[in-house]
Amino acid sequence: CNSIMFQDILGLEINGNINLPANGIVYFGGTHVFATPPNQNLSLGQNAGPGGGGSASYNVLLGPSTGFNIEDGSANTFVGYFAGYANFDGGHNTFVGYQAGISNTSNDFPSLISGQYNTFVGSQVGYSNTLGSNNTFYGYQSGYRNTVGNQSSFFGYQAGYNSNGAATSSGVSSNTFLGYQAGFTNTNGMSNTFAGHTAGYN
Repeated sequence: CNSIMFQDILGLEINGNINLPANGIVYFGGTHVFATPPNQNLSLGQNAGPGGGGSASYNVLLGPSTGFNIEDGSANTFVGYFAGYANFDGGHNTFVGYQAGISNTSNDFPSLISGQYNTFVGSQVGYSNTLGSNNTFYGYQSGYRNTVGNQSSFFGYQAGYNSNGAATSSGVSSNTFLGYQAGFTNTNGMSNTFAGHTAGYN
């Protein structure tokens, strides 16, 4: 057995090491809280994935339900409650914050590498992103409704909140929004640069 289970133990103290073999999992109260599955993944938190299946590798998943659905995605770093929750096979993403990148999935659409190479930092940043790639969003709810837009940079409170982009073969949106609610109402506009408080809001 490669698992260690602690059930209904109060005031548990461990002095020393717990050595887990490959695919080792630690449970507290029957809940998966720590794992070192194959392929050099590290997960820490209640129901943090991966659960041991698939080819997921080199992921760091810290927080309750982070990377819960990850199966084949690799080289991701998810930190925060439900960060990267829906990510299945998206790779090379960094999501830090409460529900950051929660909807990111990725797929095998032949002409669009999707749901990869994103950096989302802040509470609910990139919340709706599913297939968007190569994006950098910083600040509370920045890029909140982006689903398929690619190659955009949003910095600031709700910057690019409604921005999305067309699911074209290139998938390019290429917007840069800097400042409080900059580009807030932009939906499908491409190749825009807005800088300043509510710049491009209307």
